[in-house]
Amino acid sequence: VQAADPLDAPLLLSPNPADTYFNLSYELEEEQYIFISIFNSQGHYLYRMTKFTDIINETIPTVGWENGTYYVQILLKSKKVTEELKIVHN
Repeated sequence: VQAADPLDAPLLLSPNPADTYFNLSYELEEEQYIFISIFNSQGHYLYRMTKFTDIINETIPTVGWENGTYYVQILLKSKKVTEELKIVHN
């Protein structure tokens, strides 16, 4: 059995929908500079980070964010990965 290509691995957001935080996980084939951004449907950025890594494991607080849909995007040297995140405060 051949291993899956890490570049095809999904961007994992959990929990989703989120309340006070969510975990962001993604594995890369090699160490590289990545740019993580989170923005709302109007294009307003709530979070930005740049780092040099081959594994992304971030816990991001969402306490002050309004309920709604957000987009988590990772820019890599060879591609862009975007996933939808829902925020629902209980």
